[in-house]
Amino acid sequence: MLQNSVATRYAQAFFDIAREDERIDEYGQELIAISDVLRMNPEFFRLIRHPAMTAVQKKELLKQILAACSLSRPTHEFLMVIERRKRIDLIQKIVDSYLQMVDNQKNIITAVVTSAIPFSPAHQDALRNKLSQMLSPVPSVIKLKMQVEPGIIGGLIIRLKDKVIDGSVRGRLDRLKAGIVKEI
Repeated sequence: MLQNSVATRYAQAFFDIAREDERIDEYGQELIAISDVLRMNPEFFRLIRHPAMTAVQKKELLKQILAACSLSRPTHEFLMVIERRKRIDLIQKIVDSYLQMVDNQKNIITAVVTSAIPFSPAHQDALRNKLSQMLSPVPSVIKLKMQVEPGIIGGLIIRLKDKVIDGSVRGRLDRLKAGIVKEI
């Protein structure tokens, strides 16, 4: 939990810089790019945490990786601050928090949708429209994050903001079982 709040503070600081520079999307894309590069190189995190590496070596390693990406000066400096404060291992949480702040500013709501089988683009559009209608008093854009989990048997589980709508067959069976057990 502490890591999440630390990551959120760093993300908020960088978001404020991006908003001031009027480059929120550009900086966000740069953060995504560097996060992807670091994720594709898991050896980086092992090296950066290694006790035998000096602060200078860690800084040089990060500089080499950042040089491969064409980053704006503010993004580059932000990442160097994170490294200097020994928080580079939080980069993915920082990026996720930053992107959530971007979505909040643009009034974009992410719905995590779990289904037993993959949804076609047409079905995704229909679901997006239906969810938009549910939230109609507040004009917002719905972004779907689709997940396939055959274990739910059928139906959908939708996580939208702080709500969970469980319309899955597995959920119905579990509720039915709980009701029967309660009656006994």
